[in-house]
Amino acid sequence: MGNKEYKIGNPQQQLDKLEKRFTKYNIGETGFSFHEIKTYKPIFAFDYLSLNKGDLCFNSNSLNIKDFIGLLTGLKKISEVTYEDLHNNRLYRFHKIKFEHSSVKITKNDLKKVL
Repeated sequence: MGNKEYKIGNPQQQLDKLEKRFTKYNIGETGFSFHEIKTYKPIFAFDYLSLNKGDLCFNSNSLNIKDFIGLLTGLKKISEVTYEDLHNNRLYRFHKIKFEHSSVKITKNDLKKVL
């Protein structure tokens, strides 16, 4: 089985296509409809990466090399897919969170605090 070559778009070129008044931190919160960004591919930033050794941190004692390889492999694969593809393929579970639903055990404010 040969190595599969991944073709990942240049994140800077994608961001340059969007209006300059928006930053990577607020593109998902305001300003752009799904229709406007559906042909773009996700861009991952680690500006808020937590390294506080907590359960939800990347340097948690419960994580091992397989966890990190799995994470990076997943990010690499998702980087190849447009938002429209993520939205249309149910396997990706890409959808809005309905915080008012009884099965959701976290509030929107608590999720923002964790992030």
